[in-house]
Amino acid sequence: MKESPSGFNLNRNEETLRKHYEEECALIKWKELDRFFAAGKVIEIKRGLSIVEAAVAMAIDDQSRFTEWVNSKTVSVVSDERAKEWFEKEAEILAVTVPPWVLVQRSD
Repeated sequence: MKESPSGFNLNRNEETLRKHYEEECALIKWKELDRFFAAGKVIEIKRGLSIVEAAVAMAIDDQSRFTEWVNSKTVSVVSDERAKEWFEKEAEILAVTVPPWVLVQRSD
């Protein structure tokens, strides 16, 4: 049984993963992700891209899609400026975990 770098069984199809991440996606206060941000493990998904689709691509190690999103700045590590903004606004954001990463997206 082959596993992706995130630990998921690659034999699971994308639809199964999609359902899993749809169920796991939730609003969370930015402050609760502070330790993950400090470790550099929080990735922002810009509007226009489904956070669930990004999670699926990460889970199956779809490097070509992720590279395209990174190059277009649709996906990026959360910047210090963005983290400060969300902290000051006490923002709630949409989040889903694809170990060891936490993917986040603005909810407003």
